[in-house]
Amino acid sequence: MSKYNVRVRTFQKSYIRIGPALLGVLQLERSEGFTEEGDPLDTLSYVIESRAKTSDYVEVEIEFISRSRSHETLPDKIIRGEYGVAKRFQARPLFPRPAKLLRVGVVRLPRIMESMKKQGATPR
Repeated sequence: MSKYNVRVRTFQKSYIRIGPALLGVLQLERSEGFTEEGDPLDTLSYVIESRAKTSDYVEVEIEFISRSRSHETLPDKIIRGEYGVAKRFQARPLFPRPAKLLRVGVVRLPRIMESMKKQGATPR
């Protein structure tokens, strides 16, 4: 039988306000890992099904420790599974899966127009 490590990260949808903008974000709710044995695709589907009922986004990574001859067609390193309900957000997501947000800026139109006038540019 194949042995593999499973890492599961679950995210919950929430909203944050930055100035006049309201952003929908996926916040990391829980991260857990465990070792499993058997068919990794069964584990992948079971984890996604069970976690998707309580979370807005589930990310699963499976990394093989050892493989049996019966699983020679599977990749050597990682199987990844994701399930997300980003469509529940009112707007299009900026990135297709959760990513660390490093910087956010809100640009207001009156300030842009004022800056363009100071530089001698004519707004279109």
